[in-house]
Amino acid sequence: PELAGILVDGSEDGRMLSYVAVDEENGQLVGHMAMIPDELSDMPELGAGFVNPRYRKSGGFKTLNAYMIQDARQQGWQGIFGTAVTSHSYSQMSAAGTGMRESALLVSRVTPMAFQAITDQALSRESFLYMFLLFDPTPRKPYYPPPHHREIIEKICRHVNMAVSFRASPGEIALPVRGEMETKTDVYQAGHVVVHRWGGDTLSQVRTILRHWRLDRLETIYLYLPLSEPSTAVLCRSSEEMGFFFSGLMPGRAGEDWLVLQYLNNQRYDYGLIKSAYPFGQELIDYVRTCDPEGDL
Repeated sequence: PELAGILVDGSEDGRMLSYVAVDEENGQLVGHMAMIPDELSDMPELGAGFVNPRYRKSGGFKTLNAYMIQDARQQGWQGIFGTAVTSHSYSQMSAAGTGMRESALLVSRVTPMAFQAITDQALSRESFLYMFLLFDPTPRKPYYPPPHHREIIEKICRHVNMAVSFRASPGEIALPVRGEMETKTDVYQAGHVVVHRWGGDTLSQVRTILRHWRLDRLETIYLYLPLSEPSTAVLCRSSEEMGFFFSGLMPGRAGEDWLVLQYLNNQRYDYGLIKSAYPFGQELIDYVRTCDPEGDL
């Protein structure tokens, strides 16, 4: 269709900016997409998208996405990201069409989702592929990756065209007495622990939070570790000994990126339900599965 234009409107709380495409011939709504700012990455998520069934395969949604990306660049964001469902591959292909690439697999991220007109879906907790596109080619801050995950982290960086230098794991680390971290839970029975700065008390705090959230019956817990801190290279193993396992990486503010680990609370996830549209996505899924303590059971 010929689009009358892209209408821009904000949500009442100012946290979401909606973009709507309209067919100029009849005033019909073609599609909707929103930019939702995210503090952890300092990038907006492209989400809350839908297309009027009458306009599927018309190209209108692609035009909407292109307009939004142009707008995000002009607003000065460092990039954009999306979380593509894995019960089918359609949203992954849509994200890839904008230039986004896979960098993490978030296993059991949200409660079960059902999609109209998609018949080959299994109603279990939905996993997401985290995908992003950086506009800024400036090199990131140096990474201190855990040695046993360095190869896959290097592959992810090449895949998403991110310029990173890698530093060797330090033999010994000196930690301040107290670290800096924040926690939050969401409506999808998931918890998030963000380590901003390692300290001598960080592992014990993570262990305590994990125990509490397990008793609260949270389904999945995500742990975000700063890749620019040497302590991450050393203490990732200690986190994995608690039951956390590799998820991938996410960009952060000012080139300070995150190694993401995840914990499944009394779950044995069926990785056969996870579908990938592209070879690298499948490689990432296979790697995460080998890291999951219950992945091959």
